[in-house]
Amino acid sequence: MRCPASSKPSGSSEPKRHRMTLTIQEKVKCLNMLWAGKRYADVARYYGLNELTVRYVKKDEKNIRATTSLSFIQTGKRVGTPRNKAIVKMESHTYTLHIIIIIILLLLCYSYP
Repeated sequence: MRCPASSKPSGSSEPKRHRMTLTIQEKVKCLNMLWAGKRYADVARYYGLNELTVRYVKKDEKNIRATTSLSFIQTGKRVGTPRNKAIVKMESHTYTLHIIIIIILLLLCYSYP
């Protein structure tokens, strides 16, 4: 069975709608607006988004808030799956330890002629 033809002509003069991605900071602001009692439609209008997009942000609230609780750049646009905070802390300490070891080795190499 063939799909019905689209109602828009292929040479339509309407400009393409640009894809808008909210930063993590904007998503948190959006969630705070919803928490304060604003309606989905009001928040969507404020950001110039579709109401369904705001609902998806609300649905992913747990991941968004968990991502913001970890230290990272707030202007990022992607939400990562939050990991165990103990593992993240341990990895950051391990990285710091590696840097300290490298600095000590460099100092030892350059201190002996």
